[in-house]
Amino acid sequence: MKRWGLFLLVILLTLLWVPSLEAQEGVSVSPRQLSVAARRGQTETRLLLLRTVEPLNDLRIIPLDLNAAKGDIVLPAEIIQIAPPATTIAANGLLTVPVTFNLTNAPSGQFTGELLISYTGQSFTVPVTVAVKDQPWLPLAALVVGVALGIGVSTYRAQGRPRDEVLVRLGQIRTQMKADKDLEEKGKPFYTRLDAHLVDVEVALEAHQWEKAQEAVRTAETLWVRWRRARPDWLEQIAYYTQLNEKLAGLGEVFYINEIKDKARNAYLDMPNLNEPDGFRERLEPLTRQVNNFIALQERITALKSMTSGTPLALKLQQRLHMLSPDDEAGYQNLHNEVETTLQKVQTAQLEKKIAQLTELSTKLPPDQVQAWSNTVRDLQTRLTALAPDDPSAYLTLESDVETALRQLEGLAPSGEVTFRGAQGTTYDAKGIPQPESWLPHPPDTHVEIIAEKIAGAGRRLQWFTWLTYAVAVIFLALAGFVELYGARPDFGVNGIGDYFTLLAWGFGAEATRASIADMVQGWSLAAEK
Repeated sequence: MKRWGLFLLVILLTLLWVPSLEAQEGVSVSPRQLSVAARRGQTETRLLLLRTVEPLNDLRIIPLDLNAAKGDIVLPAEIIQIAPPATTIAANGLLTVPVTFNLTNAPSGQFTGELLISYTGQSFTVPVTVAVKDQPWLPLAALVVGVALGIGVSTYRAQGRPRDEVLVRLGQIRTQMKADKDLEEKGKPFYTRLDAHLVDVEVALEAHQWEKAQEAVRTAETLWVRWRRARPDWLEQIAYYTQLNEKLAGLGEVFYINEIKDKARNAYLDMPNLNEPDGFRERLEPLTRQVNNFIALQERITALKSMTSGTPLALKLQQRLHMLSPDDEAGYQNLHNEVETTLQKVQTAQLEKKIAQLTELSTKLPPDQVQAWSNTVRDLQTRLTALAPDDPSAYLTLESDVETALRQLEGLAPSGEVTFRGAQGTTYDAKGIPQPESWLPHPPDTHVEIIAEKIAGAGRRLQWFTWLTYAVAVIFLALAGFVELYGARPDFGVNGIGDYFTLLAWGFGAEATRASIADMVQGWSLAAEK
Protein backbone atom coordinates (compact mmCIF):
# COMPACT_ATOMS: atom_id res chain seq x y z
CA MET A 1 0.00 0.00 0.00
CA LYS A 2 2.86 2.39 0.78
CA ARG A 3 4.40 1.79 -2.62
CA TRP A 4 1.10 2.50 -4.42
CA GLY A 5 0.68 5.74 -2.40
CA LEU A 6 4.18 6.89 -3.28
CA PHE A 7 3.55 6.13 -6.96
CA LEU A 8 0.35 8.22 -7.02
CA LEU A 9 2.09 11.11 -5.26
CA VAL A 10 4.84 11.18 -7.89
CA ILE A 11 2.26 11.28 -10.71
CA LEU A 12 0.37 14.15 -9.03
CA LEU A 13 3.53 16.21 -8.53
CA THR A 14 4.48 15.63 -12.18
CA LEU A 15 1.16 16.91 -13.42
CA LEU A 16 1.42 19.97 -11.23
CA TRP A 17 5.07 20.60 -12.17
CA VAL A 18 4.57 20.87 -15.95
CA PRO A 19 2.04 23.71 -15.84
CA SER A 20 4.17 25.47 -13.26
CA LEU A 21 7.12 25.20 -15.59
CA GLU A 22 5.18 26.68 -18.43
CA ALA A 23 3.94 29.35 -16.14
CA GLN A 24 7.49 30.10 -15.03
CA GLU A 25 8.73 30.09 -18.60
CA GLY A 26 5.80 32.20 -19.70
CA VAL A 27 5.49 30.51 -23.15
CA SER A 28 2.83 28.09 -24.34
CA VAL A 29 2.29 26.44 -27.75
CA SER A 30 -0.87 25.19 -29.45
CA PRO A 31 -1.38 22.58 -30.65
CA ARG A 32 0.96 20.63 -28.41
CA GLN A 33 1.63 18.15 -31.30
CA LEU A 34 1.61 18.56 -35.08
CA SER A 35 0.08 15.72 -37.16
CA VAL A 36 0.08 15.51 -40.94
CA ALA A 37 -1.57 12.80 -43.10
CA ALA A 38 -1.15 13.37 -46.82
CA ARG A 39 -0.31 11.72 -50.14
CA ARG A 40 3.04 11.73 -51.82
CA GLY A 41 3.62 14.88 -53.87
CA GLN A 42 1.32 17.04 -51.76
CA THR A 43 2.27 20.08 -49.69
CA GLU A 44 0.53 20.54 -46.34
CA THR A 45 0.65 23.54 -44.00
CA ARG A 46 -0.09 23.58 -40.29
CA LEU A 47 -0.31 26.64 -38.00
CA LEU A 48 1.57 26.80 -34.71
CA LEU A 49 0.33 29.34 -32.18
CA LEU A 50 2.81 30.74 -29.62
CA ARG A 51 1.53 32.61 -26.54
CA THR A 52 3.88 34.42 -24.10
CA VAL A 53 3.36 36.19 -20.78
CA GLU A 54 6.66 38.03 -20.78
CA PRO A 55 8.51 39.55 -23.69
CA LEU A 56 10.33 36.98 -25.81
CA ASN A 57 13.45 37.62 -27.90
CA ASP A 58 15.62 35.71 -30.37
CA LEU A 59 12.86 33.21 -31.31
CA ARG A 60 13.95 30.31 -33.51
CA ILE A 61 12.01 27.20 -34.65
CA ILE A 62 14.28 24.41 -35.91
CA PRO A 63 12.87 21.22 -37.57
CA LEU A 64 14.61 17.91 -36.88
CA ASP A 65 14.75 14.70 -38.97
CA LEU A 66 11.74 12.41 -38.78
CA ASN A 67 12.27 8.66 -38.38
CA ALA A 68 10.10 5.69 -39.34
CA ALA A 69 8.91 3.33 -36.65
CA LYS A 70 11.53 0.73 -37.55
CA GLY A 71 14.22 3.36 -37.97
CA ASP A 72 15.08 2.15 -41.47
CA ILE A 73 13.74 5.22 -43.29
CA VAL A 74 14.49 8.87 -42.43
CA LEU A 75 12.45 11.83 -43.60
CA PRO A 76 14.95 14.71 -43.78
CA ALA A 77 14.27 17.94 -41.97
CA GLU A 78 14.48 19.88 -45.25
CA ILE A 79 10.91 18.87 -46.10
CA ILE A 80 9.71 21.08 -43.22
CA GLN A 81 9.81 24.75 -44.06
CA ILE A 82 9.31 27.27 -41.23
CA ALA A 83 9.52 31.03 -41.61
CA PRO A 84 8.57 32.78 -38.32
CA PRO A 85 7.02 36.17 -39.09
CA ALA A 86 8.96 37.67 -36.16
CA THR A 87 11.76 36.78 -33.77
CA THR A 88 10.33 38.76 -30.84
CA ILE A 89 7.02 38.64 -29.08
CA ALA A 90 5.73 41.33 -26.77
CA ALA A 91 4.41 40.53 -23.34
CA ASN A 92 1.07 38.77 -23.44
CA GLY A 93 1.50 38.55 -27.15
CA LEU A 94 0.48 35.93 -29.75
CA LEU A 95 2.44 34.71 -32.74
CA THR A 96 1.10 32.42 -35.49
CA VAL A 97 3.83 30.47 -37.28
CA PRO A 98 2.99 28.55 -40.52
CA VAL A 99 4.75 25.16 -40.76
CA THR A 100 4.84 23.77 -44.34
CA PHE A 101 5.49 20.10 -45.13
CA ASN A 102 6.71 19.52 -48.71
CA LEU A 103 6.08 15.79 -49.44
CA THR A 104 7.06 15.84 -53.12
CA ASN A 105 9.89 13.35 -52.77
CA ALA A 106 8.87 11.84 -49.47
CA PRO A 107 8.59 8.03 -49.24
CA SER A 108 5.43 6.39 -47.99
CA GLY A 109 5.26 5.52 -44.30
CA GLN A 110 4.68 6.89 -40.80
CA PHE A 111 7.36 9.15 -39.34
CA THR A 112 7.84 10.88 -35.99
CA GLY A 113 10.11 13.74 -35.01
CA GLU A 114 10.24 17.12 -33.21
CA LEU A 115 10.35 20.87 -33.74
CA LEU A 116 12.85 22.59 -31.51
CA ILE A 117 11.64 26.01 -30.34
CA SER A 118 14.31 28.17 -28.69
CA TYR A 119 14.44 31.75 -27.43
CA THR A 120 16.60 33.72 -25.01
CA GLY A 121 18.18 31.12 -22.76
CA GLN A 122 15.27 28.69 -23.06
CA SER A 123 14.00 25.88 -25.43
CA PHE A 124 11.36 23.18 -25.71
CA THR A 125 10.12 20.75 -28.36
CA VAL A 126 6.86 20.06 -30.18
CA PRO A 127 6.24 16.41 -31.32
CA VAL A 128 5.59 15.97 -35.05
CA THR A 129 3.88 12.97 -36.74
CA VAL A 130 3.81 12.66 -40.54
CA ALA A 131 1.94 9.89 -42.41
CA VAL A 132 2.56 9.64 -46.16
CA LYS A 133 0.83 7.27 -48.59
CA ASP A 134 0.90 6.76 -52.35
CA GLN A 135 -1.31 8.58 -54.81
CA PRO A 136 -4.69 6.84 -55.38
CA TRP A 137 -4.28 6.27 -59.11
CA LEU A 138 -2.03 3.21 -59.01
CA PRO A 139 -3.97 1.58 -56.14
CA LEU A 140 -7.18 2.22 -58.05
CA ALA A 141 -5.65 0.65 -61.15
CA ALA A 142 -4.54 -2.35 -59.08
CA LEU A 143 -8.04 -2.69 -57.70
CA VAL A 144 -9.54 -2.50 -61.22
CA VAL A 145 -7.05 -5.10 -62.44
CA GLY A 146 -7.97 -7.38 -59.55
CA VAL A 147 -11.67 -7.06 -60.25
CA ALA A 148 -11.08 -7.58 -63.98
CA LEU A 149 -8.99 -10.65 -63.20
CA GLY A 150 -11.74 -11.99 -60.99
CA ILE A 151 -14.33 -11.35 -63.69
CA GLY A 152 -12.13 -13.04 -66.26
CA VAL A 153 -11.59 -16.11 -64.10
CA SER A 154 -15.28 -16.29 -63.19
CA THR A 155 -16.25 -15.95 -66.84
CA TYR A 156 -13.76 -18.59 -67.89
CA ARG A 157 -14.90 -20.91 -65.13
CA ALA A 158 -18.55 -20.45 -66.11
CA GLN A 159 -18.13 -20.49 -69.91
CA GLY A 160 -14.57 -20.92 -71.12
CA ARG A 161 -13.63 -23.92 -69.03
CA PRO A 162 -16.70 -26.04 -69.94
CA ARG A 163 -16.19 -25.05 -73.59
CA ASP A 164 -12.49 -25.90 -73.55
CA GLU A 165 -13.05 -29.21 -71.77
CA VAL A 166 -15.61 -30.19 -74.39
CA LEU A 167 -13.39 -28.97 -77.24
CA VAL A 168 -10.40 -30.96 -75.97
CA ARG A 169 -12.49 -34.13 -75.67
CA LEU A 170 -14.09 -33.43 -79.04
CA GLY A 171 -10.66 -33.07 -80.66
CA GLN A 172 -9.45 -36.30 -79.08
CA ILE A 173 -12.40 -38.28 -80.45
CA ARG A 174 -12.05 -36.72 -83.91
CA THR A 175 -8.34 -37.55 -84.01
CA GLN A 176 -8.87 -41.13 -82.90
CA MET A 177 -11.71 -41.63 -85.37
CA LYS A 178 -9.54 -40.33 -88.19
CA ALA A 179 -6.74 -42.72 -87.24
CA ASP A 180 -9.07 -45.75 -87.28
CA LYS A 181 -9.58 -46.53 -90.98
CA ASP A 182 -11.70 -49.61 -90.28
CA LEU A 183 -14.24 -47.52 -88.38
CA GLU A 184 -15.47 -45.61 -91.44
CA GLU A 185 -14.99 -48.42 -93.94
CA LYS A 186 -16.37 -51.38 -91.97
CA GLY A 187 -17.95 -50.06 -88.81
CA LYS A 188 -20.11 -47.57 -90.66
CA PRO A 189 -22.97 -47.58 -88.09
CA PHE A 190 -20.52 -46.65 -85.31
CA TYR A 191 -18.92 -43.97 -87.45
CA THR A 192 -22.26 -42.47 -88.46
CA ARG A 193 -23.58 -42.47 -84.89
CA LEU A 194 -20.36 -40.96 -83.53
CA ASP A 195 -20.40 -38.25 -86.17
CA ALA A 196 -24.01 -37.42 -85.29
CA HIS A 197 -23.13 -37.09 -81.58
CA LEU A 198 -20.17 -34.84 -82.41
CA VAL A 199 -22.42 -32.64 -84.53
CA ASP A 200 -24.72 -32.37 -81.51
CA VAL A 201 -21.70 -31.27 -79.47
CA GLU A 202 -20.78 -28.56 -81.97
CA VAL A 203 -24.36 -27.27 -82.17
CA ALA A 204 -24.62 -27.13 -78.37
CA LEU A 205 -21.31 -25.24 -78.16
CA GLU A 206 -22.49 -22.68 -80.69
CA ALA A 207 -25.64 -22.17 -78.61
CA HIS A 208 -23.59 -21.92 -75.36
CA GLN A 209 -25.48 -24.89 -73.96
CA TRP A 210 -22.59 -26.26 -71.92
CA GLU A 211 -24.47 -29.01 -70.08
CA LYS A 212 -26.00 -30.27 -73.32
CA ALA A 213 -22.59 -30.21 -75.00
CA GLN A 214 -21.02 -32.14 -72.11
CA GLU A 215 -23.79 -34.73 -72.20
CA ALA A 216 -23.37 -35.16 -75.97
CA VAL A 217 -19.60 -35.57 -75.72
CA ARG A 218 -20.01 -38.07 -72.87
CA THR A 219 -22.38 -40.08 -75.06
CA ALA A 220 -19.87 -39.97 -77.91
CA GLU A 221 -17.04 -41.07 -75.60
CA THR A 222 -19.13 -43.98 -74.30
CA LEU A 223 -19.85 -45.10 -77.85
CA TRP A 224 -16.20 -44.71 -78.88
CA VAL A 225 -15.03 -46.77 -75.90
CA ARG A 226 -17.61 -49.43 -76.79
CA TRP A 227 -16.07 -49.69 -80.27
CA ARG A 228 -12.42 -49.51 -79.15
CA ARG A 229 -12.84 -51.96 -76.28
CA ALA A 230 -13.96 -54.86 -78.49
CA ARG A 231 -12.75 -53.63 -81.87
CA PRO A 232 -11.31 -57.00 -83.06
CA ASP A 233 -14.55 -58.81 -82.26
CA TRP A 234 -16.67 -56.11 -83.88
CA LEU A 235 -14.62 -56.39 -87.07
CA GLU A 236 -14.90 -60.18 -87.02
CA GLN A 237 -18.68 -60.06 -86.65
CA ILE A 238 -18.92 -57.41 -89.38
CA ALA A 239 -16.85 -59.65 -91.68
CA TYR A 240 -19.33 -62.45 -91.02
CA TYR A 241 -22.20 -60.05 -91.74
CA THR A 242 -20.59 -59.34 -95.12
CA GLN A 243 -20.33 -63.07 -95.77
CA LEU A 244 -23.99 -63.48 -94.83
CA ASN A 245 -25.01 -60.75 -97.29
CA GLU A 246 -23.00 -62.34 -100.07
CA LYS A 247 -24.72 -65.65 -99.40
CA LEU A 248 -28.13 -64.01 -99.36
CA ALA A 249 -27.40 -62.24 -102.63
CA GLY A 250 -26.85 -65.61 -104.30
CA LEU A 251 -30.18 -67.03 -103.11
CA GLY A 252 -32.33 -64.74 -105.21
CA GLU A 253 -34.89 -62.03 -104.58
CA VAL A 254 -37.63 -63.98 -102.83
CA PHE A 255 -39.75 -63.06 -99.83
CA TYR A 256 -38.05 -65.50 -97.45
CA ILE A 257 -34.56 -64.23 -98.30
CA ASN A 258 -35.57 -60.55 -98.40
CA GLU A 259 -36.96 -60.85 -94.88
CA ILE A 260 -33.63 -62.18 -93.67
CA LYS A 261 -31.79 -59.38 -95.50
CA ASP A 262 -33.90 -56.77 -93.71
CA LYS A 263 -33.28 -58.36 -90.33
CA ALA A 264 -29.55 -58.60 -90.96
CA ARG A 265 -29.35 -54.97 -92.03
CA ASN A 266 -31.37 -53.83 -89.01
CA ALA A 267 -29.04 -55.76 -86.73
CA TYR A 268 -26.04 -54.19 -88.48
CA LEU A 269 -27.40 -50.67 -88.11
CA ASP A 270 -28.32 -51.32 -84.49
CA MET A 271 -24.77 -52.30 -83.50
CA PRO A 272 -24.03 -48.98 -81.69
CA ASN A 273 -26.89 -49.74 -79.28
CA LEU A 274 -25.37 -53.08 -78.29
CA ASN A 275 -23.00 -53.29 -75.33
CA GLU A 276 -20.87 -56.11 -76.70
CA PRO A 277 -20.22 -57.82 -80.07
CA ASP A 278 -21.83 -60.92 -78.63
CA GLY A 279 -25.17 -59.12 -78.86
CA PHE A 280 -24.67 -58.69 -82.61
CA ARG A 281 -23.68 -62.35 -82.90
CA GLU A 282 -26.84 -63.41 -81.06
CA ARG A 283 -28.93 -61.52 -83.60
CA LEU A 284 -27.10 -63.07 -86.57
CA GLU A 285 -27.20 -66.62 -85.21
CA PRO A 286 -30.95 -67.25 -85.85
CA LEU A 287 -30.61 -65.68 -89.30
CA THR A 288 -27.86 -68.17 -90.10
CA ARG A 289 -30.09 -71.03 -89.02
CA GLN A 290 -32.95 -69.70 -91.17
CA VAL A 291 -30.66 -69.36 -94.19
CA ASN A 292 -29.39 -72.91 -93.75
CA ASN A 293 -32.95 -74.17 -93.37
CA PHE A 294 -33.83 -72.45 -96.64
CA ILE A 295 -30.79 -73.90 -98.41
CA ALA A 296 -31.48 -77.42 -97.10
CA LEU A 297 -35.14 -77.38 -98.12
CA GLN A 298 -34.33 -75.69 -101.43
CA GLU A 299 -31.89 -78.46 -102.29
CA ARG A 300 -34.42 -81.12 -101.33
CA ILE A 301 -36.97 -79.51 -103.62
CA THR A 302 -34.34 -79.28 -106.39
CA ALA A 303 -33.63 -82.98 -105.94
CA LEU A 304 -37.36 -83.65 -106.12
CA LYS A 305 -37.61 -81.61 -109.33
CA SER A 306 -34.76 -83.56 -110.90
CA MET A 307 -36.41 -86.85 -109.97
CA THR A 308 -39.80 -85.82 -111.33
CA SER A 309 -38.58 -83.79 -114.32
CA GLY A 310 -40.03 -80.53 -112.90
CA THR A 311 -43.56 -81.62 -112.12
CA PRO A 312 -46.08 -78.95 -111.02
CA LEU A 313 -45.99 -80.40 -107.50
CA ALA A 314 -42.27 -79.65 -107.11
CA LEU A 315 -42.73 -76.13 -108.49
CA LYS A 316 -45.60 -75.52 -106.11
CA LEU A 317 -43.50 -76.65 -103.15
CA GLN A 318 -40.68 -74.34 -104.23
CA GLN A 319 -43.08 -71.39 -104.52
CA ARG A 320 -44.43 -72.07 -101.04
CA LEU A 321 -40.87 -72.04 -99.69
CA HIS A 322 -40.10 -68.70 -101.36
CA MET A 323 -43.23 -67.09 -99.90
CA LEU A 324 -42.70 -68.50 -96.42
CA SER A 325 -41.79 -66.17 -93.53
CA PRO A 326 -38.48 -67.05 -91.85
CA ASP A 327 -40.16 -66.68 -88.46
CA ASP A 328 -42.93 -69.13 -89.34
CA GLU A 329 -41.24 -72.19 -87.86
CA ALA A 330 -44.44 -74.22 -87.85
CA GLY A 331 -45.06 -73.44 -91.54
CA TYR A 332 -41.47 -74.36 -92.37
CA GLN A 333 -41.71 -77.64 -90.49
CA ASN A 334 -44.96 -78.55 -92.25
CA LEU A 335 -43.46 -77.76 -95.63
CA HIS A 336 -40.32 -79.71 -94.76
CA ASN A 337 -42.38 -82.77 -93.78
CA GLU A 338 -44.42 -82.53 -96.97
CA VAL A 339 -41.29 -82.31 -99.12
CA GLU A 340 -39.72 -85.25 -97.32
CA THR A 341 -42.87 -87.34 -97.72
CA THR A 342 -43.14 -86.51 -101.42
CA LEU A 343 -39.46 -87.13 -101.94
CA GLN A 344 -39.70 -90.47 -100.19
CA LYS A 345 -42.65 -91.48 -102.37
CA VAL A 346 -40.75 -90.50 -105.51
CA GLN A 347 -37.63 -92.34 -104.36
CA THR A 348 -39.67 -95.42 -103.47
CA ALA A 349 -41.39 -95.30 -106.88
CA GLN A 350 -38.03 -95.09 -108.61
CA LEU A 351 -36.73 -98.04 -106.65
CA GLU A 352 -39.85 -99.99 -107.63
CA LYS A 353 -39.17 -99.19 -111.30
CA LYS A 354 -35.56 -100.28 -110.96
CA ILE A 355 -36.57 -103.55 -109.23
CA ALA A 356 -39.17 -104.11 -111.92
CA GLN A 357 -36.48 -103.62 -114.53
CA LEU A 358 -34.27 -106.08 -112.65
CA THR A 359 -37.12 -108.58 -112.73
CA GLU A 360 -37.58 -108.13 -116.48
CA LEU A 361 -33.83 -108.35 -117.17
CA SER A 362 -33.47 -111.49 -115.04
CA THR A 363 -36.03 -113.35 -117.20
CA LYS A 364 -33.83 -112.81 -120.24
CA LEU A 365 -30.77 -114.39 -118.70
CA PRO A 366 -29.48 -117.88 -119.53
CA PRO A 367 -31.46 -120.63 -117.76
CA ASP A 368 -28.63 -121.46 -115.38
CA GLN A 369 -28.65 -117.84 -114.01
CA VAL A 370 -32.33 -117.12 -113.88
CA GLN A 371 -32.97 -118.84 -110.59
CA ALA A 372 -30.15 -117.07 -108.76
CA TRP A 373 -31.17 -113.64 -110.00
CA SER A 374 -34.81 -114.32 -109.30
CA ASN A 375 -33.93 -114.92 -105.66
CA THR A 376 -31.88 -111.70 -105.57
CA VAL A 377 -34.69 -109.66 -107.10
CA ARG A 378 -37.22 -111.21 -104.72
CA ASP A 379 -35.03 -110.31 -101.76
CA LEU A 380 -34.70 -106.69 -102.96
CA GLN A 381 -38.47 -106.52 -103.41
CA THR A 382 -39.00 -107.80 -99.88
CA ARG A 383 -36.61 -105.19 -98.46
CA LEU A 384 -38.40 -102.44 -100.38
CA THR A 385 -41.74 -103.53 -99.00
CA ALA A 386 -40.39 -103.59 -95.45
CA LEU A 387 -38.62 -100.22 -95.82
CA ALA A 388 -39.59 -97.82 -92.99
CA PRO A 389 -40.41 -94.19 -93.97
CA ASP A 390 -38.11 -92.76 -91.26
CA ASP A 391 -35.12 -94.97 -92.03
CA PRO A 392 -33.07 -93.07 -94.67
CA SER A 393 -29.95 -95.18 -94.11
CA ALA A 394 -31.86 -98.38 -94.98
CA TYR A 395 -33.13 -96.66 -98.13
CA LEU A 396 -29.63 -95.64 -99.17
CA THR A 397 -28.35 -99.18 -98.59
CA LEU A 398 -31.20 -100.64 -100.63
CA GLU A 399 -30.65 -98.11 -103.43
CA SER A 400 -26.97 -98.99 -103.52
CA ASP A 401 -27.72 -102.69 -103.74
CA VAL A 402 -30.24 -102.10 -106.56
CA GLU A 403 -27.72 -100.00 -108.50
CA THR A 404 -25.09 -102.70 -108.04
CA ALA A 405 -27.47 -105.36 -109.33
CA LEU A 406 -28.38 -103.23 -112.37
CA ARG A 407 -24.71 -102.76 -113.26
CA GLN A 408 -24.12 -106.47 -113.00
CA LEU A 409 -27.13 -107.31 -115.19
CA GLU A 410 -26.06 -104.72 -117.80
CA GLY A 411 -23.10 -106.94 -118.60
CA LEU A 412 -25.26 -110.04 -118.81
CA ALA A 413 -28.26 -108.63 -120.65
CA PRO A 414 -28.46 -108.75 -124.46
CA SER A 415 -27.26 -105.64 -126.29
CA GLY A 416 -29.78 -102.85 -126.86
CA GLU A 417 -31.52 -103.26 -123.51
CA VAL A 418 -32.26 -99.92 -121.83
CA THR A 419 -31.50 -99.60 -118.14
CA PHE A 420 -33.46 -97.04 -116.04
CA ARG A 421 -31.29 -95.28 -113.50
CA GLY A 422 -33.52 -92.41 -112.41
CA ALA A 423 -32.09 -89.02 -111.32
CA GLN A 424 -28.31 -88.86 -111.22
CA GLY A 425 -25.85 -86.45 -109.71
CA THR A 426 -27.57 -85.86 -106.38
CA THR A 427 -25.48 -86.80 -103.37
CA TYR A 428 -27.05 -87.49 -99.99
CA ASP A 429 -25.63 -87.92 -96.53
CA ALA A 430 -26.43 -90.64 -94.00
CA LYS A 431 -29.79 -89.03 -93.25
CA GLY A 432 -30.76 -88.74 -96.88
CA ILE A 433 -30.49 -84.90 -97.09
CA PRO A 434 -28.10 -82.90 -99.28
CA GLN A 435 -24.51 -82.47 -98.20
CA PRO A 436 -23.90 -79.10 -96.41
CA GLU A 437 -21.04 -77.79 -98.58
CA SER A 438 -23.24 -74.89 -99.66
CA TRP A 439 -24.54 -74.07 -96.20
CA LEU A 440 -23.63 -70.88 -94.34
CA PRO A 441 -21.31 -71.37 -91.34
CA HIS A 442 -22.29 -70.08 -87.93
CA PRO A 443 -21.11 -66.64 -86.80
CA PRO A 444 -17.63 -66.65 -85.21
CA ASP A 445 -17.24 -66.65 -81.45
CA THR A 446 -16.38 -63.39 -79.72
CA HIS A 447 -13.22 -62.80 -77.71
CA VAL A 448 -13.50 -59.37 -76.12
CA GLU A 449 -10.12 -57.74 -75.59
CA ILE A 450 -9.69 -54.74 -73.37
CA ILE A 451 -7.82 -52.03 -75.25
CA ALA A 452 -6.52 -49.39 -72.83
CA GLU A 453 -7.32 -45.89 -73.95
CA LYS A 454 -4.61 -43.28 -73.89
CA ILE A 455 -5.93 -40.27 -72.02
CA ALA A 456 -4.31 -37.09 -73.30
CA GLY A 457 -3.45 -34.20 -70.97
CA ALA A 458 -5.69 -31.21 -70.53
CA GLY A 459 -5.55 -28.34 -73.00
CA ARG A 460 -3.24 -25.40 -72.57
CA ARG A 461 -5.95 -23.06 -71.40
CA LEU A 462 -7.10 -25.58 -68.78
CA GLN A 463 -3.53 -25.84 -67.50
CA TRP A 464 -3.22 -22.07 -67.31
CA PHE A 465 -6.49 -21.87 -65.43
CA THR A 466 -5.35 -24.46 -62.92
CA TRP A 467 -2.06 -22.71 -62.26
CA LEU A 468 -3.78 -19.33 -62.05
CA THR A 469 -6.20 -20.68 -59.48
CA TYR A 470 -3.36 -21.93 -57.31
CA ALA A 471 -1.41 -18.68 -57.74
CA VAL A 472 -4.39 -16.60 -56.71
CA ALA A 473 -5.18 -18.78 -53.72
CA VAL A 474 -1.58 -18.95 -52.48
CA ILE A 475 -0.24 -15.50 -53.36
CA PHE A 476 -3.07 -13.00 -53.66
CA LEU A 477 -5.36 -14.24 -50.95
CA ALA A 478 -2.47 -15.06 -48.60
CA LEU A 479 -1.14 -11.51 -48.86
CA ALA A 480 -4.63 -10.14 -48.43
CA GLY A 481 -4.83 -11.80 -45.03
CA PHE A 482 -1.84 -9.84 -43.68
CA VAL A 483 -2.05 -6.42 -45.28
CA GLU A 484 -4.75 -3.82 -44.85
CA LEU A 485 -6.44 -1.90 -47.64
CA TYR A 486 -5.51 1.47 -48.95
CA GLY A 487 -8.26 3.53 -47.41
CA ALA A 488 -7.71 2.25 -43.89
CA ARG A 489 -3.99 2.98 -43.84
CA PRO A 490 -2.46 6.42 -43.75
CA ASP A 491 0.91 5.08 -44.92
CA PHE A 492 -0.18 2.97 -47.91
CA GLY A 493 2.78 2.14 -50.12
CA VAL A 494 5.32 1.81 -47.35
CA ASN A 495 5.41 -1.95 -48.07
CA GLY A 496 5.87 -1.40 -51.78
CA ILE A 497 4.38 -4.01 -54.11
CA GLY A 498 2.84 -5.88 -51.19
CA ASP A 499 0.20 -3.19 -50.74
CA TYR A 500 -0.75 -3.45 -54.41
CA PHE A 501 -1.03 -7.23 -54.18
CA THR A 502 -3.48 -6.62 -51.37
CA LEU A 503 -5.74 -4.65 -53.64
CA LEU A 504 -5.39 -7.19 -56.46
CA ALA A 505 -6.35 -10.01 -54.13
CA TRP A 506 -9.22 -8.05 -52.68
CA GLY A 507 -10.56 -7.27 -56.12
CA PHE A 508 -10.27 -10.87 -57.20
CA GLY A 509 -11.81 -12.12 -53.98
CA ALA A 510 -14.67 -9.67 -54.27
CA GLU A 511 -15.47 -10.90 -57.78
CA ALA A 512 -15.14 -14.54 -56.74
CA THR A 513 -17.48 -13.89 -53.81
CA ARG A 514 -19.92 -12.16 -56.12
CA ALA A 515 -19.83 -15.10 -58.56
CA SER A 516 -20.34 -17.60 -55.73
CA ILE A 517 -23.31 -15.67 -54.39
CA ALA A 518 -24.75 -15.39 -57.88
CA ASP A 519 -24.41 -19.14 -58.37
CA MET A 520 -26.02 -19.78 -55.00
CA VAL A 521 -28.94 -17.46 -55.76
CA GLN A 522 -29.31 -19.08 -59.16
CA GLY A 523 -29.44 -22.46 -57.45
CA TRP A 524 -32.20 -21.15 -55.19
CA SER A 525 -34.10 -19.97 -58.25
CA LEU A 526 -33.85 -23.36 -59.92
CA ALA A 527 -34.97 -25.07 -56.71
CA ALA A 528 -37.94 -22.70 -56.46
CA GLU A 529 -38.93 -23.44 -60.06
CA LYS A 530 -38.93 -27.16 -59.35
